[in-house]
Parts: sequence; structure tokens; C-alpha cells
Amino acid sequence: EVLLKDAVNGKTLVTRYCYGKGCVCLINTYAYAGHNHLQKLSAALVKKFAAVNLPDCYLKTDSQEIFWNTRRITENAYSISLLNTDWTGQNSEISAEICCPDGISAKVSVKDREVLTAVFADGKLFIPSSPEVYIAVNRKKVTAHGTNKHLLKVISANGKIEFIELDFSDSPQKEIFYK
Repeated sequence: EVLLKDAVNGKTLVTRYCYGKGCVCLINTYAYAGHNHLQKLSAALVKKFAAVNLPDCYLKTDSQEIFWNTRRITENAYSISLLNTDWTGQNSEISAEICCPDGISAKVSVKDREVLTAVFADGKLFIPSSPEVYIAVNRKKVTAHGTNKHLLKVISANGKIEFIELDFSDSPQKEIFYK
């Protein structure tokens, strides 16, 4: 199907073909889509397509300096990893919001050169206070792995926020049950 036509000559600029659960879009130009004359059009199309195809857990931010990705762990669990790539100065922090199913969201501050990995599992969002803590999920429980002492922020669908103190001095693994 034709999505967009050139206003000057009426030729097709963007076509879309949908099959099953997916769609393929083609920008029908003779030049590279990132060419100076096509850059704004291409950026607007990518932004529109990305907005309607967001994963279950995603990031909202005004910054273009945060790289993020999500990974499905189980049917109802996801991890989302964030990296502040603004390395022009020292101690740069960028604000963002992690958005998950069930209306759960959390504002976070992403420090430069530190990966922040949060986990959403069965209606709760787990955000460790340090990249030194790894959160693992299986079908029945969440476990935290690390060293030293850290806090784990847990946000529930009802808006409840709790902090769990993690002390790994006696064991590098702590079980946090959520079912």
C-alpha cells in the first residue's frame, strides 16, 4: 500500500507491505535515505514507526545520548539496559523514564559509563542501586547477585515502592520471591 507520495511529482515515496504480525516499509528514492535532502523525511518516518512499534518495556527521554535495549526473559519478564553515551564531560547524568506493562514506570538517572539494568517481572519493576548487582529471573523467583551492600528498588503495579537491602557479605546470591 502507498503510505506517502511526493508532493511535487506525485510519485510514490513510501510503500508498506504487511504480512502476519509484521510490516515492511520501503522508502522509494534514488538516493540514500540519509542524504541531506531526505534526512528529515527519513528521521520522521523512523520516529513514527518506532513510536507505534515500541516493545513492552521501553525508555522515554528527551536525550539522544542514552542507548537502550530490552530483552524478553520469560513470558512475563523483561530486562531493560540503559547506557549514557554522553562522554564529553565527567560525571554526566541524564534523566529518563522506564515504562513497563501494567502502567508501571520509574524515573531514573543514568550515569555516564555505567550500565543501568532494570528488570520487570510479573507486575514489579526491580531497579538495583548499582551496576554491580545482577538481577536474574526464572518462572518462580527473582534473584539478585553481587558483592557488598546495595539497595534494590521495587515498584509494584499499585504504585507501591519499597526498598530491599541486599547484603552479599555472606553469599553472592539473594532470593527475592515475587509469586
